[in-house]
Amino acid sequence: MSYLVLKCGSAARGDTNTFSDQDYVCIYHADALPLHLKSKYEDLSFFSTSNIESMKANGSLFIAHLDIEAQIIEGNEELLTLIKGFRPEPLLIQSSRNPTVNFIRSISWYPKTSDGVLWLMDVLYVAFRNILYCENALNGIYSFGFEDAMSSYGLSCADSETFRQIRMGKYAYRSENVKNLGFVGPRKEEIASLSEALSGKKLDLIEGGETNWWSEWCYDYWDERLIERATVNKEIYAPEFMEMLKNHNYSRRSLPGSSRKLVESARGIYAAKYNL
Repeated sequence: MSYLVLKCGSAARGDTNTFSDQDYVCIYHADALPLHLKSKYEDLSFFSTSNIESMKANGSLFIAHLDIEAQIIEGNEELLTLIKGFRPEPLLIQSSRNPTVNFIRSISWYPKTSDGVLWLMDVLYVAFRNILYCENALNGIYSFGFEDAMSSYGLSCADSETFRQIRMGKYAYRSENVKNLGFVGPRKEEIASLSEALSGKKLDLIEGGETNWWSEWCYDYWDERLIERATVNKEIYAPEFMEMLKNHNYSRRSLPGSSRKLVESARGIYAAKYNL
């Protein structure tokens, strides 16, 4: 076989959380994409061998996570040599951590709707979790279980509970079934405390705002999330872009170009609106 399927995420490590992820990763040789596996495994992400090498060169902690915790499901186990023993250099870990911290500091506002609150919970969870894993890795701790990672970092009980609430908001943002259960998020002061514990800076959030389309855009993952915020805020209409975000693994090469087009379009619309 020219591919290897691995099970990863919370469920793979035995997390009993009702909403735990059950994700699958397929590593494959570039000339043999096994698309037939999509009907067999839910939430399956594909990574070619060249993708894996590129991620390693960029210091991806995800590769270390696969090496430590992923379970073999089927396929060619020789492909494990691509990830076995990988641990990123500290400078590369910092190169992942620092843009995440900068993103948190740049959020400043969130849409004044229930979906806007859930968007905030989702991006905060992704960002805070990345910082948590990076900080632990910089101290030689490669723990990717949510509870274990918080404990290893030394988060207080109060900050840990805030983090759990934010995670529930992430689940609600991504699942209508969870959303329908109702969500009560943490207070702004609690979010600020967690932000300070992880990033060294309190997060001052404002309810309601408008995107500054004339800011400097990098068209990276974090900029994609800010464009998503503009969509949730109904500043722009971009259903195709939102669908691409849901399938980020498949769309990651196309998203920068789509992001650039949306920013340019929004600049034109707002320039006409405000006679700029």
